[in-house]
Amino acid sequence: MNPYEGWVTLSVDAPPRGQEVYLVEALRRVGARVVEPSPEGGYVALFTPGATRSGGFLPQVRAAVRAATSLRDPELRLGQIGAEDWAGRRASELRPLPVGTRLLVAPEGSEPGRSDAQAAPASGRLLLRLRVGTAFGTAEHPTTRLCLEALEQVVAPGSSLLDVGSGSGILSIAGALLGAGRVLGLETDPHACGEARANATLNGVSERVELRRVRVTGATRPTELVGEAHFDTVVANVERPVLLEVLDFAAGAVAPGGTLILSGVPRHEAEAPIAAAGDAGFFPLALRTKDGWWCGSFERQGGADAAR
Repeated sequence: MNPYEGWVTLSVDAPPRGQEVYLVEALRRVGARVVEPSPEGGYVALFTPGATRSGGFLPQVRAAVRAATSLRDPELRLGQIGAEDWAGRRASELRPLPVGTRLLVAPEGSEPGRSDAQAAPASGRLLLRLRVGTAFGTAEHPTTRLCLEALEQVVAPGSSLLDVGSGSGILSIAGALLGAGRVLGLETDPHACGEARANATLNGVSERVELRRVRVTGATRPTELVGEAHFDTVVANVERPVLLEVLDFAAGAVAPGGTLILSGVPRHEAEAPIAAAGDAGFFPLALRTKDGWWCGSFERQGGADAAR
């Protein structure tokens, strides 16, 4: 089976109120491609078939959930779902979502402002369409919304944006819709790259949004991937281990006077990226949280002069 033609689903009961963020993070750290609330209650995570074939898979998941939440004996239920079935189900569950003051994120095929009362007050917003898939980034997750709100504050017409770990391409596309003249998205996963390119085309910004499949490591220097180019805004919304690994790369790609936006970690883990940004020569402009998740916007110490 092509791993992207079907998925293994893992259903988990909901933890006590307030622990949802820890459950989601635990499942992502054991390899879940997507973690979403389940219509039946609890949460459902998607894994590639290959990721679940090890005999130690379920014990590893159970240990991660127990370590992250107060669930002592979590019930784990495996299933299967086709990629098209998953996309169809998720598309039927999603509704147009106003984000910040300027954006409206809507699944492909929905009718924002007509049949959805939530979208009606969003008249005049920039419409960002998404073809529902499995790449991270649908604006449902708090870190995605926090990053979109941060981009609203800093992206200026004609500016440049680098999106490290672009997933569905939502942040790259938002940057272009907000006026960025050049956008580069970097992503390791070939499937996510395909989804991101399709979403860029869907939104009519493919000429300004370039999406590359690359792997950024702690040893990768910006000149290796983007040459001598620097970006007015660099955003990285990825889980904590990856965020800390790519932070030096992201910081090094920021143009003099530019902004570094970091997210992808729960609020209780924000201290590490804040400290790492400080070590890279940046100070915080805005630190915000939403539903237990964190996002920080940073500027280089000393402003534009310090980067020259």
